[in-house]
Amino acid sequence: MKKITLAVFAVAAMLVSCSGSGTENKTAEVKQPVMSGDSFEPTTNIRYYNLDSVMSQYTLCKDLNEIMAAKQNHIEAEQRAKEAEVQSKQKSIEAKARNNGYLTEQSYNADMQALQNMYNQAQRYLANLQQEAAIENANQQQQFVDSLNNYLVIYNSGKHYDAILAKSLGDYFNPALDITAEIVAGLNSRYVKATPAE
Repeated sequence: MKKITLAVFAVAAMLVSCSGSGTENKTAEVKQPVMSGDSFEPTTNIRYYNLDSVMSQYTLCKDLNEIMAAKQNHIEAEQRAKEAEVQSKQKSIEAKARNNGYLTEQSYNADMQALQNMYNQAQRYLANLQQEAAIENANQQQQFVDSLNNYLVIYNSGKHYDAILAKSLGDYFNPALDITAEIVAGLNSRYVKATPAE
């Protein structure tokens, strides 16, 4: 009986020892890294486009640039016209003063005040034109961004790329991943130039 009891205790001790060491092994396995760098295989499927090329070849951008160039030319023409008006008024006052055309200091001061008002109005007018141009430029930039983003979603619905990136200066991508020509062709095929309202 004593031998049987010792045998049972020995078996029980062995089972406890085995189950304990099994727990330790499981814990040790969880703590070890699952994947090493050597076994990693990249699966990301990306493409890129050159943003400068898109902007220079997309017809919408060309049209918007023409609009902004015309707006800038208009502002410059208005600035020259306002400067000429102010200079003409100033020369008129100077000529009148040289020819003793002012009978009183009050009339001279009134003309000088009118000159200052003309200058201030010209500055406000030109500042408003510049502000309108800046707002229009911001709207045009947003129009381009929206158009590009909308097209990329449509384009990628058939391609299923994981990412489409805009290449920046200094970035390197394998030229085989360049889809700039496809993006430009797709954007231009969808673009319909707006006709001016009559």
